[in-house]
Amino acid sequence: MGSDLILLFDCIEKSSCLKTRIQSLNAMAEIFSTNNELKTVFREKKGIQRLLKLLIMSTEMKLKQAVMYTLSCAIDTCVSSQNIAIRKGAVGLIIKMLNDGATSPLFCPSAYLLTMLTQGNSLGQNTFRQEGGISSLMHFLWKSFPVTKVNLVTWMFCLTSLSSVVNNPRNSMNQSECLKILPLCLQAIETKFRQHRIC
Repeated sequence: MGSDLILLFDCIEKSSCLKTRIQSLNAMAEIFSTNNELKTVFREKKGIQRLLKLLIMSTEMKLKQAVMYTLSCAIDTCVSSQNIAIRKGAVGLIIKMLNDGATSPLFCPSAYLLTMLTQGNSLGQNTFRQEGGISSLMHFLWKSFPVTKVNLVTWMFCLTSLSSVVNNPRNSMNQSECLKILPLCLQAIETKFRQHRIC
């Protein structure tokens, strides 16, 4: 099965049909979601690096989204795969896409990939802070306040990403930096609570 997976990825890289590439990537993501052994085989065959290269080289937005989702599934709960992606520049790439703004179709997939990359991974958490990622997410939250129906999903993705970046008892630097956003989050919750209060 591992060699079939690599063969499938070879076909994705060589295909010129966007629809086929996206469908194949989605099939790979599904496989990664249910089979940890194949995640390991894919990592050992340099699949993480190949996905990152495909993400960088792709010009089609839908293909980029599919690659990001597949990469997220390939590294989910796998520290060795996360570390390869981090060392190959995934964090800087994610920050660049997040800085493109919430209107970018890559914003939420980037935030999701960030969550998968930093969840339980101190290297990813520290790298994200050191490269200015926490500041970028917090700047977005300050700029987009108050929370509305239009930006609620984006806010949720941001807060989930920030949560994965601070969820480590030994990462006080990330936690201290994120404390700055706490008053804004509390204000957003209070505002929503007041709007939906039942008398």
